[in-house]
Amino acid sequence: MALDKFLFFPRGEVKVTYSWGSKETEYESGYKKYKRTRIASKKKYSFTISGLTKDMERLIRFYNDHKGQYKAFLFEYDGIEEVCHFSDVLNITRLYECATPVGFKCTVDISVKKQKKKYGLPSETDMLPSPHGEVKQSIDHNVQVLEMGAEGRRIKSTYPHEKLSCNWSGLKKDRDKIIDLFNSHCRIPLLMKKGGMVYKVILPDSIEITDLREQQKIVGYKTSMDLEVVNDKERR
Repeated sequence: MALDKFLFFPRGEVKVTYSWGSKETEYESGYKKYKRTRIASKKKYSFTISGLTKDMERLIRFYNDHKGQYKAFLFEYDGIEEVCHFSDVLNITRLYECATPVGFKCTVDISVKKQKKKYGLPSETDMLPSPHGEVKQSIDHNVQVLEMGAEGRRIKSTYPHEKLSCNWSGLKKDRDKIIDLFNSHCRIPLLMKKGGMVYKVILPDSIEITDLREQQKIVGYKTSMDLEVVNDKERR
């Protein structure tokens, strides 16, 4: 049976989330290992729909016809049509003028059943686009403070563990590259250049991209990530 198409257009920004759900094992030293548990990351959309009262009634009818989160439908975004489900309840704000209904707005959350796009093989020499603005760096030597009458201290790491908190924004081509790298690498290291330095980093388990749009065209994006800096000496 052919699936219905979701024919409502998002208004303004669209949030696209990818998540791996990978398993993390952390040793006493603070060193971490990651295990991939999925063939492809899970993909979700979140956006706002607005319109007239008749559009609201059409949206409610579509949601009810698909039994909320039960039945699948087709959703096209950025030129890719995928099989999707609603991933949350439908929360509608009805708009009135002098007690007369004039329209509505509603946040819609959609999950993709299976990503249609295929991604390339990862390489540790792949380069992440450079982040914009300030970068926050954290350094941890994994020191344990022991209080047994007298205070003592024990260092559990041979090498410090570093993290970088970064922000990205710009044109769609960089947005697409970040999405491609996230989906091909999972937790496999890659490179990032900032301020004349080249870091080997591990991407987080999930990422949220905010698409900036004009009408239905993506013209830019913004996102933030916390990156784990890789120490090759510790990996040996």
